Amino acid sequence: MANEIIWAVTTLLLNGKRIKNFVRLKELFELAILSNDKVNATSILSEINDDFGWSVWYMQNMLANAQYQDGVEEKGGWQPFMMKKYMRTCS
Repeated sequence: MANEIIWAVTTLLLNGKRIKNFVRLKELFELAILSNDKVNATSILSEINDDFGWSVWYMQNMLANAQYQDGVEEKGGWQPFMMKKYMRTCS
């Protein structure tokens, strides 16, 4: 158990700046959504993708943002694109 705690603390210390930057961008994204700033919300999501890559958080919020901005039909158009990209990164 002690080794796991040491590993977790070390990992957090080494990645503290990246984690802090992600949290800052995530909060900016949330504020953009709440203020109905669609352009900024999409831009921030793109920046998060560029800086941190794909994650479950990113995919969920990209789909939610597409649905919020353009409706359910637009969200459906993202799913094949995301599956194709996901399959490339896993192989």
